[in-house]
Amino acid sequence: MTQAYDDNGNMKIDEHGEPVTTTDPHWIDNIPVGYYVLEETICPYEQGYVQSEAVNIDVLETGDVQSFEMEDDFTSIDILKYDTRNGDVIYGDSEAYLKIYRQILDNKR
Repeated sequence: MTQAYDDNGNMKIDEHGEPVTTTDPHWIDNIPVGYYVLEETICPYEQGYVQSEAVNIDVLETGDVQSFEMEDDFTSIDILKYDTRNGDVIYGDSEAYLKIYRQILDNKR
């Protein structure tokens, strides 16, 4: 999701004063020809995303619409349970239930 902008390049704001998001592509017109870096400056970490890598782009003088993409990724973890007697990984054939939750620091949530 990206922030939505009006035709004048102003960020759209909802009735609560929050930025409006959209899945539509973001259009920028009249960019001078040259090399640029596309960088994510705000990342929705609380929604499980990780910040995307910066993307080098080359705006060419083609007269055509040029597209550039930046991939989103989620945080993820692999949890393996080991048998302490032999060090083997215990696979799905064992009945182990795990729970993951946010750690509470300084009595804050």
